[in-house]
Amino acid sequence: MIDAMAHLEDPRVVDPAALLERANAAGVTDVVNASFSPERPLTEQVSGKCRGVRVHRAAGLHPLAI
Repeated sequence: MIDAMAHLEDPRVVDPAALLERANAAGVTDVVNASFSPERPLTEQVSGKCRGVRVHRAAGLHPLAI
């Protein structure tokens, strides 16, 4: 199963690695992280901490931010 719209850099996500562990336990194998802050690139940090879940970065401009 793939989570196609995660926001791991959201400040409300206190422990992204724990969130990925729970996702993996529920059957998630891949997470597409919609990164919104280049200053907080957590994708690489958390992907190394959670075995079984591959984290992919998706960067772009939100239509409301243009």
